Amino acid sequence: MLRCSHRFAAVFNATIALVVATPACTAAESALTQLIGEPTSSDGVTLPPSDVTPPPPPPGPTLPLVITNGEFANLPQIFSQACKVAGGALTAGGCSFASLPSSGFGDADFITIAETLFEAHLHEQARAAAASASEISMNAIQSALKDIRDRIQRKASLGGGEAPQGLGARSVQQNDGSMMGLTRTPQALPSPFAVWVQGYADREWRDSNVGFIDGRTTTTYGAIGGIDYTSYKVLSQNDAFVFGILTGITELRTDSIVGVKTKIDGPSVGLYGVYVNGGFSVDFNAKVDFLALDQTAALSALSSNLTSYATAGNVNYKVDVGGGWIEPTVGAIYTVTRWDSAMSALDGHTVRVQGGLRFGHSFTSAGVVIEPTVAAMLYSDVVIEGGNITTVGLATPTDEGKLFELGSLKLNFDFGKGLSTSVEAEVRHGSLDHGAEVVGAAGRVGLRYKW
Repeated sequence: MLRCSHRFAAVFNATIALVVATPACTAAESALTQLIGEPTSSDGVTLPPSDVTPPPPPPGPTLPLVITNGEFANLPQIFSQACKVAGGALTAGGCSFASLPSSGFGDADFITIAETLFEAHLHEQARAAAASASEISMNAIQSALKDIRDRIQRKASLGGGEAPQGLGARSVQQNDGSMMGLTRTPQALPSPFAVWVQGYADREWRDSNVGFIDGRTTTTYGAIGGIDYTSYKVLSQNDAFVFGILTGITELRTDSIVGVKTKIDGPSVGLYGVYVNGGFSVDFNAKVDFLALDQTAALSALSSNLTSYATAGNVNYKVDVGGGWIEPTVGAIYTVTRWDSAMSALDGHTVRVQGGLRFGHSFTSAGVVIEPTVAAMLYSDVVIEGGNITTVGLATPTDEGKLFELGSLKLNFDFGKGLSTSVEAEVRHGSLDHGAEVVGAAGRVGLRYKW
């Protein structure tokens, strides 16, 4: 029995020596340990753990891990954002990690993060460009509706030019001090038909929101026009209603700070209406934009079609102040955007509220009635739903709830015989988070002919 024990010990010691000499046999060692228990010497004493070779560590990156720009050398902002999201620190040599995000993290994982962020940037630029194209053409329509209201309500100066027309017209024989009133208009009412056209150009500079690289510069230009019919004395002796249809075309180009170029263009169709009763007025309009998107970038490109539906309404009231007038105004714009199936994740809608004051005064020079107006407005997108992308734990930012200021100076020229024109300059500003800003400027030229 003792001899048998010594033979067993000899076999065991030979097995241990083989394991030490050949680390690749770790699986055999584990199985042997399970069969015979902890290794012991010939006298039954347990051997110390140092006599058993541990298994080799699993393969993986070692610290310090540094990932260089590589294919993102031309997109330093995306590389920087990916480094931050992955938990690294941006250094002169690239993105350095003091501790690894996971045991198997490496270049391929980092590239996946960067490409995902870049795709989110493409989609965010597309969504923002579509919203801007719809909003800027809507601003042009609303500017044209102000021309229609002002033309109907204008208090023409005495002397020179054609006979006063409109709800605010005055004649030498009538000394009524109030501003509006069809009872003061000539017996021959103005012609009910009119056409108009307006050209516009807009430029906006936007900083990036904190936490997302979405800064951009946007240039938009286009033209829009319509034809309408005016019906006088609809509900009272002192009112008028204008109804018309419109069409136009818009082109927008955006350059983002990471080199993404976005182009959106397409036609618009719609309808509008204006109701005036003395100093009170209501205007509304609805339009559909049929737009096409083309986007080019360093790593990829996108193209898509989309349709934007926008409806707007404003309530206004003119009050005589000295030789001019002041008009408080408040309104809202509701916009729905629908993309084709490939980009349907960007579908969404917004609700914008706006309000402010307009000031105006009329005078006559060389037979031309000139009316300068100044507007000070505030607006905010109080609801933005849909169209936002969350990627690698990062949500794309929106303008929801942010307040913007707008100021404009406009000159209306009434040449008589139904012909009038206008020129307008506009500036706007908004503050984003942590000091980022939005600054925009626009110019418009309009022509209206009534026959």
